[in-house]
Amino acid sequence: MLENDIDIIAKSWLNFLKDQYNLKLIDNNHIALTTPITDAFDDGITVMISHTDSGNYMVSDQGYTIWNLETRGINVMKKDSIRRRNIFSIIKSENVKISSNRDIFAIGPKSEIAQMIFNVIQAVTKIGNLGMSSSSSVRGMFLDDVTDYFENNKKDYRFLKGFELRGKTGLAYKIDYLFMSQSPTSKVTKIYDGLQKNTVEQLLGIWYDTETVRKSNGENMEFDIIIPSLSDKDQKEFANNLNSHDIAVIPFNDKKAIQKSFSFVA
Repeated sequence: MLENDIDIIAKSWLNFLKDQYNLKLIDNNHIALTTPITDAFDDGITVMISHTDSGNYMVSDQGYTIWNLETRGINVMKKDSIRRRNIFSIIKSENVKISSNRDIFAIGPKSEIAQMIFNVIQAVTKIGNLGMSSSSSVRGMFLDDVTDYFENNKKDYRFLKGFELRGKTGLAYKIDYLFMSQSPTSKVTKIYDGLQKNTVEQLLGIWYDTETVRKSNGENMEFDIIIPSLSDKDQKEFANNLNSHDIAVIPFNDKKAIQKSFSFVA
């Protein structure tokens, strides 16, 4: 049974992280971290870890993410644009900052470096994905559409919003919804406006890292994803990849599937 393999999977995942993340000392105050995660253009994501004069540490993309988008003709920082608003929403939700030089960064003590790295990479990935489609104005409203739907149908759904799960690595992951049902199984759910290769990689990492806590204390929490639709061939392929790892991908445009998956009486 899969539950007997949890420790093996966890060790395999942690060993993968050690092998795939490369740290290179640049000088006495700077370390470059190259990750196995790719951005929306299939470029590897690298962040710089710096020791600041105040004694804290800073993790930064050194402005590369936004620079890379704009060199491709995608103006994500245009005043009053939806992409710009989306960027600042991502910055806030991932608990990072953006400088006047457009660096995406986080600052904190040594004990928080791992969490800062995770937060910056999450922000960089999401911001990079904004450049993949001219229909970002529609995608930018997706979370609002999902929120409105569940808020307006509370008689059918019981849920908690806005909490975190902490994995065995100590990293905290933001969860959009926890859906309860009459069965013993609850559903940890994240909302995405689309799946990319890097999104799938991150979701698999979150799944493995939170496996123990989701099944601790007699709990049985599934891990589900809601996206706009599965009409696109690539979205179906990414969804099948996640489904093969017991991560269900539910299309929001199929309300019967939403009700079947998340309603209290499901």
